[in-house]
Amino acid sequence: MREQRDGSLRIDDSAQLLFKPLEPFLVDDRSDHNHPGRVSALRSKHCWKWVQRDLLPNDANALATDVSAAMVSGDQSKTERFARIFEDRVAAAIEANFSAAEDDEKVRRRTLQQIGTPRAGEELAAF
Repeated sequence: MREQRDGSLRIDDSAQLLFKPLEPFLVDDRSDHNHPGRVSALRSKHCWKWVQRDLLPNDANALATDVSAAMVSGDQSKTERFARIFEDRVAAAIEANFSAAEDDEKVRRRTLQQIGTPRAGEELAAF
């Protein structure tokens, strides 16, 4: 609640911005149940943690700072622009990571462990 009072952006808010385009496809269901064409909201949280912790930690922190400043100033278009730029960076980083994983079994195993869900490869491909 303190974070909401002082207007600062919680890291979860950054994740919501990142996954906003996927909202029509997110389902609140058990993460072990597969929905063709849909993604479990729980899985998106695991993917966000991976992005934030392992894939693009500096960019994730910069997003939180930039978006927080834009939100405090009431600039919604700037907030959305920051999120779209970050989405492009995440997509490029995931693509690069998957390309590296195709050629290197060690990278593939490390990536799947970092994501931390039972079917990480399938889940990330759904994004």
